[in-house]
Amino acid sequence: HNLQRVFDRDNMYIYPWYISELVTTKEIGKITQGKVLKESFVVITKDFLEMYYDMPSTVAVGQSFLTQVLENPSFYREVVRELKSHSRQLLAFCEDAAGKDLSSTSREELADFYSQYVAHLRAMRVWGWVMPFLDGMTEQVSFTNVILGKLRAHLESQGKADKVAGFYSTLSSSEKKSEVQKEEIARLKLLGKLLKGKDGQATTADIEAGNHEEFVKKHPRAGKHVEKHLQQFGWLTYAYEGPPMRVEHLFALLKDNLKRGAAEDQMKKIENHYKTIKAEKKRLIQELQLPRELVYLLKVSSEFMFIKDYRKGVYQKSYLSMDTVLREIAKRLKLSLKEVKYLVEGEIRGALVNNTDYSGKVKQRLQKCCFHIENGEIQVWEGAECEQKIKEIIGSPKAAEDVSALTELKGMPAYTGKVTGTAKVVLVASDIAKVNEGDILISSATNPDLVLAMKRAAAFVTDTGGIISHAAIVSREMKKPCIVGTRQATRVFKDGDTVEVDADQGIVRKIHV
Repeated sequence: HNLQRVFDRDNMYIYPWYISELVTTKEIGKITQGKVLKESFVVITKDFLEMYYDMPSTVAVGQSFLTQVLENPSFYREVVRELKSHSRQLLAFCEDAAGKDLSSTSREELADFYSQYVAHLRAMRVWGWVMPFLDGMTEQVSFTNVILGKLRAHLESQGKADKVAGFYSTLSSSEKKSEVQKEEIARLKLLGKLLKGKDGQATTADIEAGNHEEFVKKHPRAGKHVEKHLQQFGWLTYAYEGPPMRVEHLFALLKDNLKRGAAEDQMKKIENHYKTIKAEKKRLIQELQLPRELVYLLKVSSEFMFIKDYRKGVYQKSYLSMDTVLREIAKRLKLSLKEVKYLVEGEIRGALVNNTDYSGKVKQRLQKCCFHIENGEIQVWEGAECEQKIKEIIGSPKAAEDVSALTELKGMPAYTGKVTGTAKVVLVASDIAKVNEGDILISSATNPDLVLAMKRAAAFVTDTGGIISHAAIVSREMKKPCIVGTRQATRVFKDGDTVEVDADQGIVRKIHV
């Protein structure tokens, strides 16, 4: 086996991640001239997931996508078109399944719902994998580096190479609102309604105090507005395992908005960003006399930045909708929702239709399990067999590289600027509380559930991701310095370190004070 660890993530189960991984070793070949991931291997220890990929084939898949983007201008349009089409189909299916009276469905029908969902998600994931493989999956294939190299070469002829990071931040920015920004605009409108209500002062006082338990009873009209917002945007913080956005999380965001001045002024600031970015990009293209090829690549980067965020939102909406089906399956099998998420498609069908008892296996998997995927097929192991497979497939765990002497890392600038602050390593939503105004947020990767911490932070630094990652998108919208793809920032920097983020140069370093 030629496997290399590509990332890890906490709070993950077998479902829904395994569905995504099935695609990389089979269906993805439909759009890569037959190139597929040879194999992938996942170890999950108490919900902490470690992902291993066959690297030569990972590079080959990424290179196929990169070649198509560079040589075929219609490819990126096809990616966007297919993702939107499959998104509509997936969400329509989920809405239909979640709207059924599941208590009256047969066990076989429940198994069919699950299988149909897997098929829909696999079909969409074929196209959804384009962006990660194109940018951020490996160091050998980087769409960002290709564009930066061409832009730098062009700017050198004009004596402006030192400004490449700033120009790139603007020129590759999306002109469309991200899902995070859409939620914030809706939240600010909600805040405006609450402030204008009859008991506006009392309502906002309870929000600032975090008094959410009795909120609906005390403020029934305001409570309906809050509940509507949570229904509309609950999926945003769902990630892979849930739960959806809770009222306490919404109140924390609203409290933050209250601190930042008038809701209307905050909305105008967001809207102005999108009003000016298109004109600013047009101005720079003319001023810098960018060649047509470079303009095209920057447009692709901008479109992919938006569609990557959009498609992730669709995944999360589908996961949340499918929880209704999974809860019914769990009820029939006398398992918890979480336990059902440690079963795969064939096992779900076997348990529902053939009454196969997986309860013993599931209990072991909650502690530790692993699965191997090859040619679109999955094998799952737990207990002693899992430990044996780990040794066979990836060998003994390698000692972590000693990073104690490192004080500086280099990555890709996503949004320029230079700030100094206190490092706070944020890996899960529960870490948000330790981030104060002006801190430097350091994470393996960011997600919408970390937005509150990102609003407080002065800058962001991530281990993974490229210029179309979530951190890159949000940093541009918030206009905060950001460096992505440092590979090991979460290991080099610790809470309390004084850190300088120089996003003009793509360098983050410890400052000894």
